[in-house]
Amino acid sequence: MNTTSRMTAAATFLALLSWAWTGVALGDPASTDETASLAGHSRCLNLLGTNANRTENQEYREDALLWILEEASGITISHTNLDWEEVQLLELHGVTLLGRSPEDPQAAVIQLSRALAERLGCEAALYQLRRDDNLGQSNRVLAVFDHAVLLDHDGRLGYILTPEEASPAWLLAWKRPGVTFHPTTKRSGRSRAKRPRPKPKRRRPRRRR
Repeated sequence: MNTTSRMTAAATFLALLSWAWTGVALGDPASTDETASLAGHSRCLNLLGTNANRTENQEYREDALLWILEEASGITISHTNLDWEEVQLLELHGVTLLGRSPEDPQAAVIQLSRALAERLGCEAALYQLRRDDNLGQSNRVLAVFDHAVLLDHDGRLGYILTPEEASPAWLLAWKRPGVTFHPTTKRSGRSRAKRPRPKPKRRRPRRRR
């Protein structure tokens, strides 16, 4: 993405957030109030799920996902799920990812289209998509990044991106249950101390008779 495109996308994102937050006080992201949302109306439970769904998704995530390391070169995912063989880009019609929420680092901001909102019985507006939320009936939110959201899609790994953002490099590290992986250490450049060689014994000269 060039500089002009990035500036345009950032300006659009900030404009949408300003519109959504006018006169709206955001609550605690961990609140048990299922009606709290970014735009001050229903959380669209048909899309994002209930508190019971979030509890189930949290247990699923903690059991399968060990850790995530985000670096400039890519994102490494350590896990125990044999079905997570690759990470595929998903296209969810009617849902646009706008980026990470400035109010909660474990949540993203999504825009719901009017057509999808009508089918779900919700408002076409901005919503907070939190870690452990549903995203429809087939997706669980595993992690949130600046420009991507990692999902479990029917038992497989997938992700969605903000518009025009390049896909990150994904690296999967599977850990077999009962096996502990120790970090590898590099040898230092110092030479090892050499043991002194034993001095050869001098032979005594034989006496001539």
